[in-house]
Amino acid sequence: YVTSTLPMQQPLLPQQQPLNPLLQQQQLNPLLPQQPQFAVTSTPVVTQTVVTETDSKVLKLTFGAKTAYTTLFSTRVVPTQLTTYLTASVPVQPTAFPGFFPAPYNPFSFVG
Repeated sequence: YVTSTLPMQQPLLPQQQPLNPLLQQQQLNPLLPQQPQFAVTSTPVVTQTVVTETDSKVLKLTFGAKTAYTTLFSTRVVPTQLTTYLTASVPVQPTAFPGFFPAPYNPFSFVG
């Protein structure tokens, strides 16, 4: 199996203007920087090919007191379907304002 990974070049994403002008003064938490978002796409590439399969069997031959060995080979052609995958990470624009969704639970709900 052969796997190759190509370095990805970061394309420039167009800047979108927020709908609310108050959002321009957003204060993001510097400890939680916004991570780039990517969609992973994978495309199968199917190739029809043939593979030659070889089988062998060793036979023991006895001639009187002497022993000899011989090998029988048989080959056959097997049609094969080879599938490889071309995978790419495509940058996408965030669909919600960063920090829009609240924390799922209060981590300090009981202190006492």
